[in-house]
Amino acid sequence: MSVLATLPASRPANGTGAWTLAAVVVGVVLALPILVLAGSLFEPGGEAWAHLAATVLPGYVRTTLLLLVLVLAGVACVGVGAAWLIAA
Repeated sequence: MSVLATLPASRPANGTGAWTLAAVVVGVVLALPILVLAGSLFEPGGEAWAHLAATVLPGYVRTTLLLLVLVLAGVACVGVGAAWLIAA
């Protein structure tokens, strides 16, 4: 008989505990900047957004997509390599 089988379950009856509350608080704090940016989409932006979209936004989008593809390729190479080393 293992030691873990003799330990009682320590879950709260309602399913929420201190860890769940802490995880929710951390999640809300981390999501706050994204929520603020999403909320700012509904405010009138004036000429600033039009200027950015005409000048620098296409370059930023291209750079972001290139970074996404290169990181994906790097992760795939390292992941496949590590999996092959573990399997071999």
